[in-house]
Amino acid sequence: SGLGSYHYRLLGYSEELIGKPIAQLDTADAELVEQAFRDNHPFEYELTETERIWIRKIVPIVGPRYRLPAKFALLSPHGFGKRVRRVALITIHDATAARRKAQEKLVRQAMVQEIHHRVKNNLQTVASLLRMQARRAQHEETKQILNGSINRILSIAVVHEFLSQYEKAINMRDVANRIVRQVRDGILDATQAVHLQVEGDAVFLHAHQTTMVALVVNELILNALEHGIGDSGSGTVTISFTDEGDRVCLTVSDTGAGLPANFTLAEANSLGLRIVQTIVEQDLRGSFELTAAPEGTGTCAHVSFPKAAPEIFE
Repeated sequence: SGLGSYHYRLLGYSEELIGKPIAQLDTADAELVEQAFRDNHPFEYELTETERIWIRKIVPIVGPRYRLPAKFALLSPHGFGKRVRRVALITIHDATAARRKAQEKLVRQAMVQEIHHRVKNNLQTVASLLRMQARRAQHEETKQILNGSINRILSIAVVHEFLSQYEKAINMRDVANRIVRQVRDGILDATQAVHLQVEGDAVFLHAHQTTMVALVVNELILNALEHGIGDSGSGTVTISFTDEGDRVCLTVSDTGAGLPANFTLAEANSLGLRIVQTIVEQDLRGSFELTAAPEGTGTCAHVSFPKAAPEIFE
């Protein structure tokens, strides 16, 4: 057939070999066969010829004693007609296309990781510019708005930093720890006795969900510090993850003053909570609610959402 003829030409033969003596197939693999039998396990080696990559594999086959047929005499160091108990299977595989595809995939992955690294750097630059603007702001409300924007930008930058280091899934608990450090360094005063902690399961999410959850974590931490801990200057904010198989539960609780009387999320006048509600319900397809903390003091934010299907990288 045309396909068969094509492969014969690749191997350097001009006509079909079916029915021909095996000696006509010049494999030059006698030493490799001997090595496979000496080591008593399959042996493989790679050969590059011009632009093609060939992989030869020799598999020693051990069976009952019998007289080796003439057509297999090439593989027997004992010669034709002698009793032997070893035969080798030789496979020759053209790995050129597979190797090129693997190399192209590595190049693409390196490019994607470099892009994430540059995006992270650019976001940090934007955050630095906004921080300079916040320092020059005359009104406290303006400073708060700019600082809120800075933290949102930096929470996204954290995700891109992780994406520049890891190929696919990211441990959300590690991301939360990084966000906690940013909040501690950028917002909390050294005199405040506020403790931020991350606990629970290691939850691995893919890029899009990681970005969304990072924003949610950032907003809930800021909300707990502003409205929960408030002016007291002391307390604990706990971020906890629970892996429920096909779903993820995130809780952010504080030991602050608790919810106001007759509080409803629908009537809450908080940009941060609006952002959380929008992301959770529209992007994560999950649920979000605020309740009194189980201990009786403070507030607990509950977020639950399904895990997204893994992203496919060609």
